[in-house]
Amino acid sequence: FEFPFYNGHFTTFRLSSNGWVSFTSSSTNHTNTGLPSNGIDVPENLIAPFWDDLIFLSDAKAYYHFDGARLIVEYQNVLRAGQLNAPNTFEVILHPDGHIVFQYLSMTANNLGNATVGIQNAARNDGLPLHRATGRRSRRLPSARGRRAVRDRARAVSTADRGAPRIRHGFRQQRGIPGHRHARGPVADVA
Repeated sequence: FEFPFYNGHFTTFRLSSNGWVSFTSSSTNHTNTGLPSNGIDVPENLIAPFWDDLIFLSDAKAYYHFDGARLIVEYQNVLRAGQLNAPNTFEVILHPDGHIVFQYLSMTANNLGNATVGIQNAARNDGLPLHRATGRRSRRLPSARGRRAVRDRARAVSTADRGAPRIRHGFRQQRGIPGHRHARGPVADVA
């Protein structure tokens, strides 16, 4: 399907092993930053459910699936660099109307506050940070253990004014990719 994102429409995506999706960037950068950012190697047209230096060992996988109504991109049992005993499972769901859902099943890594969660546009000058990399543990980053929804500090951006999505958050039941378990968990709902 054609996915509307900021002022563009996209039919293809690129999946990074470092916890982000872009419609145009081929960057392999694992060094995350706050959003928006026009730094060198910072991906444009970015959707970042959990951008960090991630490692794929043994049973770690990344999947994508289009079920006819939405695109699901799932990171399963991925590890953060230096934390090889703490797997993380999360996903991003893209709907044809531009609706984006970040969902976290199990986030067991230490210091989740180092990751970047959010989106940004093609020019890399407008974005919605749900969490900025700070080097500190954040209470805003979802934890399946805490069952809390994301609390963003960014204001919702009017789609009429800037062509950008608006943030909503809460809990949803999600089945995930067929054959893989996804239970009720916290989500960041970007509409």
